[in-house]
Order: sequence, then C-alpha cells, then structure tokens
Amino acid sequence: MNMKKCLFIIIVVMIIPQISFAKSNLKTRISNFFQKMDKKTDDNSSKTNSKTANIKPQTTSVPTIVASTTKKLTLEDFDLLPQEQVKIKKIFTQKFLDKFDTENVRYWSCQGFTTDDEYFYVALLSFAMKKEIDKERTKILKIRINDCKIVEEKDLGTIGHSNSLTYNPKTKKIYASPYRKEWSCIYEFDTDLNNLKKINLYNNDDSIIKNKEFISFSYFPTNNQYILVYGNFLLGLFDSNFKLINNLKISMSLFKTTNQAISTDGINIFSVTNEFFKDKVKSNLILVYDKYGNYIDKYEFEQELGVDAELEQISFANGKCYGLTCYYGTFHIYEITLKKVSEEEQIN
Repeated sequence: MNMKKCLFIIIVVMIIPQISFAKSNLKTRISNFFQKMDKKTDDNSSKTNSKTANIKPQTTSVPTIVASTTKKLTLEDFDLLPQEQVKIKKIFTQKFLDKFDTENVRYWSCQGFTTDDEYFYVALLSFAMKKEIDKERTKILKIRINDCKIVEEKDLGTIGHSNSLTYNPKTKKIYASPYRKEWSCIYEFDTDLNNLKKINLYNNDDSIIKNKEFISFSYFPTNNQYILVYGNFLLGLFDSNFKLINNLKISMSLFKTTNQAISTDGINIFSVTNEFFKDKVKSNLILVYDKYGNYIDKYEFEQELGVDAELEQISFANGKCYGLTCYYGTFHIYEITLKKVSEEEQIN
C-alpha cells in the first residue's frame, strides 16, 4: 500500500466518528428544542384553559319595556264599568277569634286571595313580632264559592308573608309570594293544599334571583306568563319555566301607602293598595293598567268595604270580581261588579 492510500484511510477513520457524533448531537439538540416548544405550548394552553374556566358567564341584559301609549285609555275600552256604576255585595264574613288557632299558633290576619272558579283560597297569617318573621306561619283556607262554606284548612308553615296568591289553570297549582327578602322564592301547592314546593325564579342567564322582595306574583293566562312585582314601578315578566323574559316599567305607581297585591283578568293588570290617614285606612284603591303597563284609571272606595278595612287582593272567577278585606279580627269576601254585564247575564 503506497503512502497516499495510507494517509487517506487514516483521514477517513478520524472524520467518520466526528460526523456521526455531530449528527447525533444535532439530532438531540433538535429533539430538545421541539420538546421545549411543546412544553411551552402546553403551558400556554393550560394557562388559557385556567383563565377560561375562571371567566364567569356574562349576563345578557334583559330588556326593560317602558309603558307608553299616545292614546287616552278609558275603562270603557276594556268593558270595565265607571266608578259610579260599580256594585258591591258582601258574600262571606268570618271572625278569627280562636277558630283557626292551634296550641302554639294564633292567626290574626289574612293576606293573599285567589280562586279557581270553584273555590276561594285565603291565606291567614299568624301573629309574629317583626324581629321574629321566621316564625310567621301561613294557613290556607279553602272556601266553596257557591255556598261560601269552609271545606278545608291547612297550616303550610313558615313560608313568608304570603302577600298574594295566584292560580294557574294549566298546572292546576296555587302560588304564594312570601314578600320578605328572607324568602327570595315562590311557593307552590296543590288545590287540595298538599305538596308544598319551593320554586326559584331565574334570570335570563339561568342564575337564581336572590335578595329581592317578591311583593306579589300573578299568573297572566293570555300569555301563559307570570308577573312579579319588584317595586312600585317595575314588574318582571316570566315564562312558564319561571325564567325572566323582560322587565316592564309601568306608567304610574302600583301602590299608594301599602304594597298589597296585583291580579289579572287575562286582559288587564289590577293593583290593590290602600291610602292611610293618621294610621287609619282612608280609602281602598284598585288601580287598573293594560297588559303593557299603561295606567288606565282607578276605583276608590272610602267606607264601602268597611270602616278602616284593608282590601288585600282581588281575584276573578266565572267573569266576576271578588275582593278580600281584613280588619278588627274579621275578614270579608265581597263580590265587586267591575265588568259590564250583558242583559242575558243580568237575568241569570
């Protein structure tokens, strides 16, 4: 082997390992680089997911519809009688005395009132000091309309002030509004006064409505919706699943001195309130609005429903209006003719 061949072999033997090592080193460095990139991507992804998980869903704003009309509305537009043609007839009277009391509970007042076309339902309230509102108990009386006989009564326990009752003919359930902030819910029960159930009301983002006074709650059959009174000028409209659809700002306050209750006849909204003078009832009022919240007119009774009597709520059954009053340990139910009656109905 000549000298040139030997030199070439020596050079090749020395270079090949270096190339192999360089290739291996390069491969390792490239691999490490991509591993670092992957880890960085994973870290960023993890941080993004963490931030996303902590983001609270944004509440979609609920539209507030402001009642407005350019037309002057009158009671006659809705087949309602003017004040001077309204007739009032007392059909039921009951003293509290000890009739509804139990060994540990004394009932002294009535609040919510509704009908299902066959029976009246009256919410009695037990006596409790303001600081003991959690001890305030509700008893429901079921009174047959055709003979005004009490056919059933049941203590439903501490379900708030029971400021209003309403009946839904689709669910065949009765609903009571507790009024107090301590009970931010509605209570549901059957017409046989059983199966009491707490019902939450929901915002449009499905969160539960809390820390609001549910003054009054009424079913509106025309739209299969519920109306909730939030305050003097604001109503909440809810669907059949108790989810908020929108708010309705009415054109005139629902209440004078006291926050009583609202009701509907399927066409209009009726708000019951009282006006006081020197701690005595000066007058009872039924304020009338259309379904869009526009104020129409009012009915005012000074002593027609009893001296110093509070009208608590009205309800409609079989085309007639009925009202519940309470004072001096006695409550009454009146038939109040607010709607125009045809000649045929007058004969019957």
